[in-house]
Amino acid sequence: MTCLPRGSQHVLLPCVVMFGLALAVVVGRLLAIGDSDITRFAVVGSTYVDTQKPPPGLHVFPGDGYDGQFAYRLGLAPYDLRTHARGIVIDSPLRAQRIGYPTIAWLLAAGQARWVPVALVAANVLALAALGLLGGMVARDAGRHPLWGVLLAGFPGFLFSLGRDLTEIVAAAFAVAGFLAWRRKRPVLAGACLTVAVLSRETALLAAVGIAAAHLAEVRTRRTASRAADASAWLLPVIGFGLWQAVVAAETGALPVRTGSGDNMTVPLAGLLPSMLGWLRDATSPPGQAPALLALGQFVVLCALAGLAAARLRRLGGATEVKVGGALALLLAVCLSSFVLRTPAFFRQLADVHVFAAIALLDAPGRLRLPGAALAVVWACSAVLIAISI
Repeated sequence: MTCLPRGSQHVLLPCVVMFGLALAVVVGRLLAIGDSDITRFAVVGSTYVDTQKPPPGLHVFPGDGYDGQFAYRLGLAPYDLRTHARGIVIDSPLRAQRIGYPTIAWLLAAGQARWVPVALVAANVLALAALGLLGGMVARDAGRHPLWGVLLAGFPGFLFSLGRDLTEIVAAAFAVAGFLAWRRKRPVLAGACLTVAVLSRETALLAAVGIAAAHLAEVRTRRTASRAADASAWLLPVIGFGLWQAVVAAETGALPVRTGSGDNMTVPLAGLLPSMLGWLRDATSPPGQAPALLALGQFVVLCALAGLAAARLRRLGGATEVKVGGALALLLAVCLSSFVLRTPAFFRQLADVHVFAAIALLDAPGRLRLPGAALAVVWACSAVLIAISI
């Protein structure tokens, strides 16, 4: 089942590999910036900066900036959900919904504002390393060499998140940790991990739904009664998400989950098909042809991984949480609007599709050399692009 030598079977190997690669990307990006200003990672735009009280020492780009600026703002004070505070304006309650990643950065920075830019990057580097470790554990459990765990962490979209202080990596790390805890019959730990995941990015609820389906399947098939604690694996994240929605709504006057769904979702394929035509057009017409070709390659490899995973899962017994969660992730992907997909951004929006596909490929019998090589090529090209992009 494994194509790699058995010289080293330590599960920490993919963790060390991903930590080193993530650190190399960060260093490369800092060198490309020139002045090694790590506050540039957040891409804070002048549109959302309070010109009367701007955060000290923060690089501000002209224009709207990018989503990482709101993670930076919440990282300064995750307990302060006011729209206008700390020198940055929060554009939507949806930002406060994703409080997990900024809170982790705030904790790493020990509440010190000057360390928050470093802590945001450090949190993502550590989360990528954790994904390598967790992927190694999934691979080892399936009888593969642990190094195949890099397949899980090697999603190009995570590089975009790393370079712009975004939430996907932390959410994925805690979601996969929840999966593994569930498989090891530790439902309370699974629920705690998934709660952090859904409070970092709401799409992690797909993992909770997958585990709920697996729990229901177990209850229906086994003779002994289910323990009450088993349901905590999926109940805790659902309850935690609901409670935090209420907290943010009380502070901002709007339910976060309702503020972000209108422009982001549409009927199946109504947004994806026009976006695909746009990516193909961009890839075949200069200028900017190389990044567009890379984006097309990223999408093709992701589709190939998802398709191969779906084909192999049909031969795999059990794994209900992966089958249900993966199916929902695919459904969500085809319902994304053109507004979300108009700029590929290394397809970070499809991180859940990659995570479920990678777990399925590691679980199911079959060779991984070809999909692993294709992913490695796309990942390497993506790493170079994100490292040199300012």
